[in-house]
Amino acid sequence: MPPSQFAESNIQLTPEDEDRRRRRRERNKVAATKCRNKKKERTGKLVAESETLEVNNNALKTEIHSLEAERNELINLLQHHLPHCSMQPSSRSYYGHPNTVGPSWSSVSG
Repeated sequence: MPPSQFAESNIQLTPEDEDRRRRRRERNKVAATKCRNKKKERTGKLVAESETLEVNNNALKTEIHSLEAERNELINLLQHHLPHCSMQPSSRSYYGHPNTVGPSWSSVSG
């Protein structure tokens, strides 16, 4: 038996002190239960939020892959079209102004 419990068992408490001790222990028990319940609730909310964020993250990753594939298809289409294009830049640049350099398709692909 720990020293504090040993000391308490040898001390005779008045009925008022016993009542105060009982009420204090009851309040502590209620407070501990309330604290545990709040912690469980908070943990549950965090788990739910984590699951939602994970689903959202996976959806965004899927969208990134889809957009990257579409971008690659468009770049490939432009690169195959460029040799046959009648609108290839000559004296006019990509932006329609002479002596202004526009992006090349190879720079867009990287």
